[in-house]
Amino acid sequence: MEDLTLYESLRREDLHSIVQCGHAYDVKTVAFSPNGELIASGGGDGLILICRTSDGKILWALDRHCGEVKAVHFSPNGLKLASGSMDHSILLWEVKNGKILQVLKGHTNCVNAVHFSPDGSILASGSDDKTVRLWEVASGKMLKVLEGHQYAVLAVNFSPDSQVLASGSDDTNVGLWEVKSGKLLWMLEGHQNSVNSVQFSPDGEILASGSRDNSARLWEVKSGKMLRVFEGDWYTEKSVPFPVNEVKAVYFSPDGEKLASVSSINVQLWNVKSSELLWKRVVYVCAVHFSSNGQMLGCGRYENKVRLWEIEAGKILRELQGHHYLVSSVHFSPDGRMLASGSWDNNVRLWEADSNKSLRLLEGHQRYVNAVQFSPDGEKLASGSNIDCIRLWEVKSGKLLRELGKHNASVHSVDFSPDGLALACNGNFDNGVELFEVKSGKMLRMFEGTEYFSPEDWDGALRINSVHFSPDGEKLAGGSDDSTIRLWEVKSGKMLRMLTGHQNMVMSVRFSPNGQMLASGSFDYSVRLWEVETGKSLRLLDGHRNWVRSVQFSSDGMKLASGSEDHTVRLWEVKTGKCLQVLEGHLGPVRTVCFAPNGKYLVAVGAAGRLQFWDVEKGETFLYRYAFGPGAWLDLLPDGRFDASPEGMRYLCYTEQGTLNSYTAEELVKEFYDPQAVQEALDKYVK
Repeated sequence: MEDLTLYESLRREDLHSIVQCGHAYDVKTVAFSPNGELIASGGGDGLILICRTSDGKILWALDRHCGEVKAVHFSPNGLKLASGSMDHSILLWEVKNGKILQVLKGHTNCVNAVHFSPDGSILASGSDDKTVRLWEVASGKMLKVLEGHQYAVLAVNFSPDSQVLASGSDDTNVGLWEVKSGKLLWMLEGHQNSVNSVQFSPDGEILASGSRDNSARLWEVKSGKMLRVFEGDWYTEKSVPFPVNEVKAVYFSPDGEKLASVSSINVQLWNVKSSELLWKRVVYVCAVHFSSNGQMLGCGRYENKVRLWEIEAGKILRELQGHHYLVSSVHFSPDGRMLASGSWDNNVRLWEADSNKSLRLLEGHQRYVNAVQFSPDGEKLASGSNIDCIRLWEVKSGKLLRELGKHNASVHSVDFSPDGLALACNGNFDNGVELFEVKSGKMLRMFEGTEYFSPEDWDGALRINSVHFSPDGEKLAGGSDDSTIRLWEVKSGKMLRMLTGHQNMVMSVRFSPNGQMLASGSFDYSVRLWEVETGKSLRLLDGHRNWVRSVQFSSDGMKLASGSEDHTVRLWEVKTGKCLQVLEGHLGPVRTVCFAPNGKYLVAVGAAGRLQFWDVEKGETFLYRYAFGPGAWLDLLPDGRFDASPEGMRYLCYTEQGTLNSYTAEELVKEFYDPQAVQEALDKYVK
């Protein structure tokens, strides 16, 4: 390979490895930097990505929010980025290095909008708590709380002179506020539904507003008088899976002569004076932002991507953040030598735990794979997915042995009985909990209280999210949407008892290795420990700030790991309930955690689309593992060194903090390609 000594001037400590994977969930918000060179996007995965518009390279992946990111906005000089989230917080980031400058707290509900004043000194925010708040950017101090809206505030925007602030709300009104005093100048009425967007004309004399009533309106700022109404197209197509009859955003052209209105399915450009529709382009979006020169439109899409459009030509310039898929489940073979992972790319992968070798790709599921589980002897693997059957595979050959059942909705959990003769699964919505004979594929029984439901009865059906056998195989636990846990006798299928205490859906249940305790994780943000014999709640483990998706005991039963939508894994001491470690940096929600049988490490998977290996004692990540497709894999160390296939190497880049220059892994192969270091890192834990 070419000698790359021209990069010797680069300092390794200034280079940060960035894997070129996009959002795992819908893109909720996008914003251009003032010079149009960068675009930031916030997603339902709680992640913020900052990309270069010229080539789509991801420069930073920012992960500190523990909920969906609803708003992003660059400061006027482009040096800072503000973000607002469902976690009620606002973060101020330094763009050149991706570090947090300020954490702004005060809102008591989801933050839907953030906007810098044109002079950059003040930040405005709007929230589901019905308030607008003004913050001093330099200090992070809250300056004012503006009250007057009756429902959630969805949009905020400053006038060009920073003197007036506009707000749009779920109460269908537009507020105009004097920034200096916080006084309400006008409450503009006329829209028939929520106001999603507000935008001042370049001279500050006119305000545009866009609403879910499928209209854009122009208002005279000085008098509060409504000047004109632009009506969008109405659609009645029921198959479209998102609301189409609403204006999501409005933007003035730099000369103020045109107004663009953006709905979920198109962009319309209007002449401000004549109300003439100049052109219309079809674009399917859930978030939009215009560049400051009015020539580009950034569109966040429902399939997790961002597209850049050239406005006048109405053509796509490029698509940013190529696809990647959430990893939903992970499980070790009993001897710890293999690792199975299930993904929303519809596939199951088998890995050697002590190397980066992908043993095989198991294909066949038609929808997302939600659950994988090795049999106790390690010879079989079960996998469950959305609207599909459960598949049983031979591990040695990768051969499909049989398909079990047929489900019209999601299978989220599968579990082998300790003797390996039976398999339990949840048939969410259409079937309750089923028990299959592994050898024949025959359904043996359903469990009491989880009988079949017809589609019209789904709203009242019992939905089981997780199942787990006790170590002796005599009991089965199931966590349910009704906030309870059920314990059944496996032999008869009868319910032994119901455990109550959670305040929301129970998503994960696990017996301790000795069978005396049961752990549960819930959408009420908590983990609970229960005494199996009596059903008594032993301990409430609080600390997570979002839904708990997964719980798992260590092999000795002394520790419990919990994975959450708050992007963290927590390690708990079972005996005391004390939180031992908070493991951060997962680049999105955590779906599943799994201890290695030797107890030295655990693996967490989720929205980041990777396997993250943690040292249990130190609470440190020692490896990230990615699979991008057949033959494309990457093992990455925290310090940036890596091993990869040629195809996988193409997904890795390095951002230089300060300059924001981006270099490919191929360009820095001499500095960072180190297969031996990767293998040595694995050997410490697996051998």
